[in-house]
Amino acid sequence: MLGSFQHALPESYSCSPSEFKLDGDYILGGLFDIHHRNSSVVYNRPVIVDCSRQSFTLSSYRMFQVMRFAVQEINNSSLILPNVSLGYEIFDHCSDKFNFQSILNMISRNGSIQVRRCVNKYLSKVIAVAGPFRSMESMTVAPLFAMNLIPMVNYGSSSSVLSDKWKYPSFLRTTASNKDLIHLIILIIQHFNWNWVAFVSSGDENSQNGLQLFKSKLKDTKICLAYAKELNEMSDHYEILQQLEGLSIEVIIVFAGQGSAVAFIKSAIKHNIQNKVWIAGDSWSLNKNLPRLSGIKAIGTIIGITETVMPLPGFKDFVYLSQTQRNNSPTTCEQTPSRQTCNQACDLCSDVSPEEIIGENPSYSFATYSAIYAMAHALHKLLLCDIKGCSDNVTVYPFMLLQELKRSNFTILNRHIEFDINGDPTSTSYAIVFWNQSGQAEKVGSYETDPTVAVPFSINNTKIHWYADQVPVARCSPECSEGFAKKKDGLHQCCFQCNICPGMTYVNYTGKRSRDKERNLIGLWCPLTLMGVKVSKPLMEKKRRARINKCLDQLKSLLENYYTSNIRKRKLEKADILELTVKHLRNLQKVQSGFSMNSEYAEYQAGFRSCLAGVNQYLADNSSESSSRLTMLTHLSSSLHCAGGQAQNSSTADSDTFYA
Repeated sequence: MLGSFQHALPESYSCSPSEFKLDGDYILGGLFDIHHRNSSVVYNRPVIVDCSRQSFTLSSYRMFQVMRFAVQEINNSSLILPNVSLGYEIFDHCSDKFNFQSILNMISRNGSIQVRRCVNKYLSKVIAVAGPFRSMESMTVAPLFAMNLIPMVNYGSSSSVLSDKWKYPSFLRTTASNKDLIHLIILIIQHFNWNWVAFVSSGDENSQNGLQLFKSKLKDTKICLAYAKELNEMSDHYEILQQLEGLSIEVIIVFAGQGSAVAFIKSAIKHNIQNKVWIAGDSWSLNKNLPRLSGIKAIGTIIGITETVMPLPGFKDFVYLSQTQRNNSPTTCEQTPSRQTCNQACDLCSDVSPEEIIGENPSYSFATYSAIYAMAHALHKLLLCDIKGCSDNVTVYPFMLLQELKRSNFTILNRHIEFDINGDPTSTSYAIVFWNQSGQAEKVGSYETDPTVAVPFSINNTKIHWYADQVPVARCSPECSEGFAKKKDGLHQCCFQCNICPGMTYVNYTGKRSRDKERNLIGLWCPLTLMGVKVSKPLMEKKRRARINKCLDQLKSLLENYYTSNIRKRKLEKADILELTVKHLRNLQKVQSGFSMNSEYAEYQAGFRSCLAGVNQYLADNSSESSSRLTMLTHLSSSLHCAGGQAQNSSTADSDTFYA
């Protein structure tokens, strides 16, 4: 059956010279989803997808141009490959299921695939491949390239699954793994002392992998995942938003693909969701269009994470020149009958202005740029290049380039490029951004994965302007007052009741309080008995009086600290000390009684909120009727309000509104 691949590619499978193709001594493959197929239609017969008819993705077209720019820059340099030229064969990879023609073209040689040839003697059309962008697309095509150990240097697939070298032996990447992204999100949550959050993902592999990592990393923290939801084409955004409101979730992590995330945020604006904290994943944290939408400021504060943007000197001039040449010389591929199979066409690209390309989301531009340079540096070493030139007596096979890529160790634009044993970058620089009032993504913090960095994580709190002019509180239950102990309430450790401590006990608070202050807070302990000591009655009486006098002295000292210094002007008798102590204890009892009344409703509310979360999750898993679920959640929420109204005469408890 494998032999059937030989001569499987049609002779007409080619395109005339265009920006998708460039001749050279060594050909690099490129896979970019310039168009993206969103439909999940199931076919009952083989189909060929014409990518140019799918939705256009400007951010991917920018990455496509970055690859072309990097190749041109390397070819114009006399330092890396002096007398060797790089070429490329780039395809529009719009689907993870229907684009195998382009993959077969890349691993072929002269139109055929030699499946029986030994790996160490196989020369494919391309020496290495950059891309594709999405994790599922990479997981689908990686085994085909691994068959002959053709290196894939990826610029956008973040799923940690791809770090498994047993499954993906020829896969490396210049973009960070999800494990670093999720770790950064947790650091942000902990920095602001939040513990009650939601995680909204999409159905793609990258988002699902992020959710799994987030859940696993929460085990070592005090953060509770109150709600998790996967977005898809059939998702009811209104229902999801109402569930978030009903659970009083203030911090929402949107770790989804750009299309799903943008649609969800637009729905939040449409349905008048207000005053939330939105943590944006790297796919949409630098989106250029969302900050310009009317009503975006009303939904709350948006904090994003992204790899630090690195300016590419000369890229702007390249784009202007490239677009001018493209518009003056249309590609022949777009006019050939075989356009439906080659996927090297872009009807809309000629309508895109250079300003739009340059101004588009640059999140993955440096990752694309450094991936091409990693291939060039590996070739430089294999071809024994120096200032005089490169050797022409060396035959470079893909597996040789893969081995050299794994040993990459160079610096470009002041960034160090190196891979670990899993093919992941050894160091990545992240920026934490805040969408300010002018609609710009302003850098407010940073995170470095390099272990040698002295301060790897930092946030400048003063640069973030919160919707409430202060850091929002995102906790299931308010912290207990002094004199109260936590008792877990429900499934989540973040939800608890505050029970008053019994007499003669105290909570062992820890912190930076002085010992004297701590003693005033937790009370004074006096020994009640002398354990294991035999003494005579006169001596016992003497010790008893000494204990009483010592305690009276301590009581007097405490009273002097609490009341005015007037009592220091006169000598207090023992009876005076005891009377003042009784008076003081009665005052404390009144205050403590007030604390208890205030906390009762807060405890009840916290318990009810935890219960509501459990009911919501149960109904989501076992009920197919969303209307019934909303009705029940609305009823439960109104019950909480009724209880709240009865408690208002004796309590100032929280009065947040719950929505089903």
